[in-house]
Amino acid sequence: EGSPYTTDPQTHGPHTNFLAAWGVHKDHAPKAVLVHNMEDSGVIVWYSPTLASADTVKRLTEIVQRYPKHVVLTPYPPLTTPIALTAWQRILRLQEIDEQKVVGFIDAYRGIDHHVR
Repeated sequence: EGSPYTTDPQTHGPHTNFLAAWGVHKDHAPKAVLVHNMEDSGVIVWYSPTLASADTVKRLTEIVQRYPKHVVLTPYPPLTTPIALTAWQRILRLQEIDEQKVVGFIDAYRGIDHHVR
């Protein structure tokens, strides 16, 4: 069975009608939930539990905690890079933590509502 998503992690596509809580998650939220978060102005910061170092996860946590809403940090075991950031139809993959790139992506894409009007 093929995936309904054209990217992994996904940047748009089928989604639920409820949201994951904004902020730091210790467990991976379902893809369809996180797609709705992106549609509702969110940026998702994904990390590989096996490829990202403990220091990388700590630094990503500190960055995400600066934002009261519209940003989610989640582990994602299938990730093929240590870090990926997604927003609606946007993706940035990183081999290592680069705070300027992470914050730049979040600031560029969070807060943009993508509901069809």
